Amino acid sequence: MNGIASRLKAVNELDPEKRKVLFEEVYNPHIDFVDPQGIASGLTDLEKLYNGLHKQFPRFVFHEVGEIEAHHGLARVHWELVKPGASVKPTGKDGKITEVHVIVNGQTKQAESAANNNH
Repeated sequence: MNGIASRLKAVNELDPEKRKVLFEEVYNPHIDFVDPQGIASGLTDLEKLYNGLHKQFPRFVFHEVGEIEAHHGLARVHWELVKPGASVKPTGKDGKITEVHVIVNGQTKQAESAANNNH
């Protein structure tokens, strides 16, 4: 499985224990992750962030909407969070991502609105 597919499988996994194992395969243990929903330092914080996102947006999945931009161990990810149905490889230490900065381009408010309308 390539890096993009591995990362998407990891963030879209609903079972927290399975997601933890997948995160360990994809991300460096000391990852710095910046997202409109929060900042995570390390895998434990990242797991908490995604647990919260999956609770806030049930049944939604992440998918790439553009190529990853990466240099110097930094990755800019273009993705969106949508209901189901609806390339530069990241660099990092030992082939694992060490830092991610997420820029949502307006998707956060759209996803929040959709989630609130579907409860």
